[in-house]
Amino acid sequence: KRYLQALHSLERQYTADFVCDFIYGKTLDEYGINYYECALYKLLKREGCPELTPLICQFDYVMAKHMNAELKRTKTLVTGGDFCDFWYIKLK
Repeated sequence: KRYLQALHSLERQYTADFVCDFIYGKTLDEYGINYYECALYKLLKREGCPELTPLICQFDYVMAKHMNAELKRTKTLVTGGDFCDFWYIKLK
């Protein structure tokens, strides 16, 4: 499902949406998503409060925990990265 969502995002049908790609892991218990455009960052910039974006980004770790997964991320768009890299590993 996430793979298909990523493929669809690359069509850039909606300018305010996410644009990402999906990376299959070595096992079924891991996968990655690279976000090249972030809908939340775009929204907060448009609303004049981009400084709130790092707070929203921290919520990704809470979501991963509730997905019973560990999130590893080394860079984000808001901190100057060329994309946000997400790597999920299912906890056992």
